Parts: sequence; C-alpha cells; structure tokens
Amino acid sequence: MKTRKLEFLESVVIRELIPEDVKWVVSCQQDLYSSNFPRAKITKRFLHSQEEWIQEHFNLGQRSAFFIAHRGRENIGFIWGKVFDNLLEGFEGMVLQNYVSRPWRSKGVGRKLVIKLEEFFKKHAVNKISLNVTLDNDSALFLYKSCGFMPVRYEMEKRFDMQQDKEKGID
Repeated sequence: MKTRKLEFLESVVIRELIPEDVKWVVSCQQDLYSSNFPRAKITKRFLHSQEEWIQEHFNLGQRSAFFIAHRGRENIGFIWGKVFDNLLEGFEGMVLQNYVSRPWRSKGVGRKLVIKLEEFFKKHAVNKISLNVTLDNDSALFLYKSCGFMPVRYEMEKRFDMQQDKEKGID
C-alpha cells in the first residue's frame, strides 16, 4: 500500500525549463528572496534583471541545468544549477536557486529536484556541488543536510550605515 506522500511524489514530474516557464519562475522570485532575506526590497528592476539572468540559461548549453517540478498543469518548484571549472578540483556544480511553492513544501519536491540536479552534475563529471543557504532557513538546511551537504566555510558580511556616514561627513 502506497503512502499519500509517495503517491503525491509519483504525480510530480521533473522536466527541463522551457521559455514559457520563465515568467512563472520570475513570479516566484519575490517569495524566494523575501523568505531568505526578509529585509529585501524586490523592485521591478530587480525582477527584470532576474528574468535576464534566467534567460541566460538558454545560451549556456551543457553547462547549465534548469528543471521545473510540475504536477498536472501546475508548476510547483524549480532548481537551477551551473557547472564551473574549479581550478583546484576540476568541475564543480553550483546550485543557484532551488524553490518550491509554499503549498508543496515539506512533501519531497525539493529533494526530488536536488536529486535531478545531482544526476545532471554527475553526467558532467562534477566532483562536488556547492550552494549558499541562509542560516535561519531551517527547512532548506534540513533538506541539504539530509541530501549529504555539509557546511565547509563561513560567509561573513559587514554592513555600512551610509546615512550615519553622511551625517558624520564621510563620503
């Protein structure tokens, strides 16, 4: 007897991005960025640059993979990755974006997308896969750790208060 989750996952199909999907992917950027960067201000200019960036996928050929998860006629998630030449270790895969629409989260769609991208990377002789994830995105951290990813470095930031600098006369 199949579980509901298994039945659901069997109904999810992973396919390659087609040009008609780009607008939907761009429409997901607001949720993707605001859930990872709560203070992010998503502007029309930003969304336009995201659309151009996503369109580049079609020009990159075999060095880029962009998969859409859909169920029936509804797109419910996507993952995008690229292959880079790593001077130390040969080819490296980088997960650029991974997104699952809110109603479909924690149902295995993200894992199914990661597995599909891993298959692509293996076919392209990738030695390792890297990605960035926000520290407080617990569900993404759980997903990636359960898929075998592990932290290997810290990314650090220093923020400047430009208004305060102006008040102090610092340009």
